[in-house]
Amino acid sequence: MYTMQKLLLIVNAGEASKAFQIAKEAGVIGGTILLGQGTSSNKWLKILGLDDIRKEILIILAPSDVAQHTAQELVQKLQLEKPNRGILALQNVARCYGSRGLGTCEVLGGEKVEHEFVLITVIVDRGRSHDVMETATLAGARGGTIVHGRGSGTKKTATVFNVPIMPEKDIILLLMTADGADAIVEAIQKDLSIDEPGQGIIFTQPVEQVFGMSATASDHIPPEERR
Repeated sequence: MYTMQKLLLIVNAGEASKAFQIAKEAGVIGGTILLGQGTSSNKWLKILGLDDIRKEILIILAPSDVAQHTAQELVQKLQLEKPNRGILALQNVARCYGSRGLGTCEVLGGEKVEHEFVLITVIVDRGRSHDVMETATLAGARGGTIVHGRGSGTKKTATVFNVPIMPEKDIILLLMTADGADAIVEAIQKDLSIDEPGQGIIFTQPVEQVFGMSATASDHIPPEERR
């Protein structure tokens, strides 16, 4: 049993902030919103060139009990059981660092399952992704993917003419073999002072299967080969 879970909510543009307010009332302490684009299979919309639909993706990390309660609240209040209202998924989180309010991530009960690959997610303020990638590369990573988003926290948000200004965020995704993940996580945690308030958050998730990336591929540089 995992003690921490990630909620991944995909809704139409403009709905993510409302969803986060619902989540905050359910007990979560923060989240990150990304912009995306959906597609419609409606042939008339395609003819009119209106088949591209703007989406927002809300990512929330929370203890499992809070995550389950939050999911129920989101489903009910956003009416996710109805068509075209949104998609919500819950995923287990193996390890997390950087947010003291979240508590610790553990796997309780049963035999620990070893996974060949791990997804490392790092969320930091905009502009720090270069530092993350530099540290990760020195620790053995071959590369990563950077996505831009905005943060939503429980602290009062700055406003200009009563318009809330959300802090911009960089999200770095690193898909690694499990044997190389610990060194990368620890290096980022140390070099970017992730354990200090407001410096960011790191969490890892087990990956069941990977395609397009060989388990024997050199995606991790052994310490003795680093320069």
